[in-house]
This record gives sequence, structure tokens and C-alpha cells, in this order.
Amino acid sequence: MAFLLISSCLGYLEWGDQHQFLAEMEWEVLTKAWDDPISALHPFTIIPLVGQLLLFWALFQRKSHYPLQYVAIASLFLLLGFMSFIGFMSLNMRVLVSTFPFLLGVGLYVKHRLKNKKSRRK
Repeated sequence: MAFLLISSCLGYLEWGDQHQFLAEMEWEVLTKAWDDPISALHPFTIIPLVGQLLLFWALFQRKSHYPLQYVAIASLFLLLGFMSFIGFMSLNMRVLVSTFPFLLGVGLYVKHRLKNKKSRRK
């Protein structure tokens, strides 16, 4: 879980002459939200931010809430999967490679969960 949370902050975006990591953009959105909350309301900012908060919350729970974790991962995947698609379509290797740790972590998490689920059935 911690790897997914950290790797979700490493997404990198470039547009025009600007570029930022996802963590920098989130900080900017949160600071703007205090002054003008309406300007920060956008599905591509709110949904992944809620996903990160859910993952952070899941880190400190004694009992794992797997459906909640899947919702958190899916909400982050909306943004990072879209970023990966954009990086692939524009052949921007920085954007594409910045999403690999998160996508790899999601794949490993799902594989681990499916393996544990099968072993419990036996």
C-alpha cells in the first residue's frame, strides 16, 4: 500500500513549457482550495486525491478493507492510466515512464490478492 501511495505522487506531466510532478500539482490544488474552492473542483483532481487519502487511511487500519483499497486504487488508476495513455500517444517517455512504478505496483498488488484468495479457498 505504501508503495502505491508514494508511486502515485511520482507521476510527471508536461504541457507546453510547463512541467510538474503530481505531488506538486496536488499541493498547488490544495493551497488554491483554501482561497477558491470552486477552482479546485475537477474530477481529475478530486477523484485521485480521494484515492490517495483512502490509501493513506488504509495503511493505518488493523484489518484490511479490501473493497475500499480497490476503490482507492481504481480512483488513482483513472488519472495515472490516462497519463500513461497520453505519454504513449504523444511518445513522451518522461510521462510514460513516470507512471510505470504505480502501474507495476497495481499489477503486483492484484496478483498478490488473487494468489491469497485462491490459497484460502483450498
